[in-house]
Amino acid sequence: MRSRSGLTLAVALLVIMGVGLVALSPRPAQADGACNGAWVETPPGSGIKVCVTAPGNPGGGGGGGQNGGGGPVKCYDQEKEIPCGNGLGVWFSDPGCYAAPMAPQPPADSANWEGHNPKQGSIYTCLLTPGIPFQNAYFFVANGAAPLPDPRVLAQRALDQLSFETPNIEIAPAPPLATYVGLETWLWIAGGQWRDLSLTVTVGNTSVTVVAAPKRVDWDLTAGTTSCYSAGREWVKGMSGEAKTDCSYTFSKLSDGQPDEQFPITATLMYSATWTCTGACTLPNGDLGDVPSLPGQAAIEVKERQSVIKNRP
Repeated sequence: MRSRSGLTLAVALLVIMGVGLVALSPRPAQADGACNGAWVETPPGSGIKVCVTAPGNPGGGGGGGQNGGGGPVKCYDQEKEIPCGNGLGVWFSDPGCYAAPMAPQPPADSANWEGHNPKQGSIYTCLLTPGIPFQNAYFFVANGAAPLPDPRVLAQRALDQLSFETPNIEIAPAPPLATYVGLETWLWIAGGQWRDLSLTVTVGNTSVTVVAAPKRVDWDLTAGTTSCYSAGREWVKGMSGEAKTDCSYTFSKLSDGQPDEQFPITATLMYSATWTCTGACTLPNGDLGDVPSLPGQAAIEVKERQSVIKNRP
């Protein structure tokens, strides 16, 4: 059994580490007493646990620091208003720390669940620094009971609901005309398809907006590939031979032997997706990476010009 002075030192260290602890009470080694907070073994492996709790929020706020009614979410630590979320996670006034779901979650037979059904919630752990949990400060949170939603989850939900453009492929020479080996073949998509897409998802006082911005068009022409960083330039009849485009492909072989004697062509519009959170947020923004559209489809016949040389008598 640890001495009283040793336990006092351990508690002092916990407070110094900034976890926001305000009430600590020893737990008997074999007791099953209730703890309105989280049981913390101090030190790990000692068999001695203390109950870490925190006071309720001013104005009757809930365990996660949310005010009643439809007003803005506010969170408090010992009557001092603090951000409801930061890079560590979501603020829980009880047990008084910023916490995030354990990753990965404990096995279903782990004692961490303390009798709860893993399908009905998650085990959260207090965090002192990003990715580093406070030893044994874990607690169960029922599904939907976390004070604030994870903005990354809302961002993915918004991304899944976006309607991405399927590129309308344009080519010059335009089918059913053929292009030729060695000839610069112009490629483009409808200009109106090169545009930002945006959608906002709101849960409670948390709103996440996803913006998907066109980044490039990846062209697969069967005979080769190329990427263009714009919609491309539309070819218009009557253009001079000096006209230039930033999106083209020059075939080096015939389409003989291909289905219908044509090279299949696909164009995929790649978007760069990012998100921002407004209102009550645990994180301000993030990056969802590159997201592809469904591919547009077309085909082109590639022929070869031949020169005929006649000798004059």
